Amino acid sequence: MGNTIKLSKPLSDANVQRIYSKNSKNGLFTKIENMKRTLFLFLAIVMSMMARAYDAEIDGIYYNFNKDAKTATVTSYSSYFRDNYFRDNQNAYSGTVNIPATVDYNGETYDVASIDWFAFMYCDALASVTIPNSVTSIGNRAFDGCWRLSSVTIPNSMTFIGEFAFRNCSGLTSVTIPNSVTSIGKAAFYGCSGLTSVTIGNGVTEIPGSTNNVYGEEGWDFISYGVFQECRSLTSVTIGNSVTSIGSGAFAGCSSLTSITIPNSVSYIGGGYKTTLADPWECYVPGAFEGCSSLTSITIPNSVTSIGNGAFNRTGWYNNQPDGILYLDHWLLGYKGNGPTGELVIAEETRDIANDAFNGCSGLTSVTIPNSVTSIGEQAFRGCSGLTSVTIPNSVTSIGNYAFYSCI
Repeated sequence: MGNTIKLSKPLSDANVQRIYSKNSKNGLFTKIENMKRTLFLFLAIVMSMMARAYDAEIDGIYYNFNKDAKTATVTSYSSYFRDNYFRDNQNAYSGTVNIPATVDYNGETYDVASIDWFAFMYCDALASVTIPNSVTSIGNRAFDGCWRLSSVTIPNSMTFIGEFAFRNCSGLTSVTIPNSVTSIGKAAFYGCSGLTSVTIGNGVTEIPGSTNNVYGEEGWDFISYGVFQECRSLTSVTIGNSVTSIGSGAFAGCSSLTSITIPNSVSYIGGGYKTTLADPWECYVPGAFEGCSSLTSITIPNSVTSIGNGAFNRTGWYNNQPDGILYLDHWLLGYKGNGPTGELVIAEETRDIANDAFNGCSGLTSVTIPNSVTSIGEQAFRGCSGLTSVTIPNSVTSIGNYAFYSCI
């Protein structure tokens, strides 16, 4: 009967030597050496696959290929999951990159259909990119941190722009999002500090705002910023007529923005709120236009049915208001300064009361709402624990969730 050896831990050279001393007569040493060589070869192949994120490099561009669909994806040089990804990928692309509509590989022609997650991330020498009409999507963080990128044309074939796709591309000065685009990811253009002009096509229905998401392999919470948040040179914005929602933080911190035309299609404008980043730490998500300090004139169209508290805080308009109740057009947005106490009589001609308008105003004792009001927003009077009297007229047709929650 042959010898049986059970390995309870990885082989070391000393272990191999002891096995050899005991079993050299039956050639077991040779077998174990072969096992080690096979193991090392396997590990080498795995490490190589982890280091290389692409199937082929053709004319300086890295691709992955879908043989069934006959499509190619522009990808990164190095796998994002490597510890030295930044170093490896930083110089993968530079100067001007012209992505072709088709590419030949192994005797077959592939349509270039997409730009992968992280494809150009941290390529800080990249100056311009030409994207062909064959490309329909730009993945998350595709151009994240390409701060020298000054020119990119988004073709009419594009339908999707991923989260953080152009974050901190401070060299970009103008962006036109064509009508073909139907979805823009959160923070897609966050921190593009050189961006002065943005045109959003008619295919987009939502301008995403800030949220806190559980994201990543370790499940850490993080803030996903507004799509144009902190674009501090932005002076001109054209919003397409299909947009129905402008999320919290969407244009927050755009301190050079002097005017904005909100189309009649918009029904929701997000406000500011506190949220948990990683328990027990809290952070603040800003309102849609919060911190737009040059924005002095704001017109809210009749189509808008919901506005969050703080949507226009710290704008030029807000800064010019005296302390007290804040009215804008037919909206009661909330208050500036100390919260109201005692009796509150809402002004005639007010049509809508914003979400969270008086949330937590425990000093309020009574509220009189005029016959002009038709809607009371979510959590509008939540936590007003001193409230003993509220007059709600028959004109009110909509009362939001938790509007009077915890009003004892």
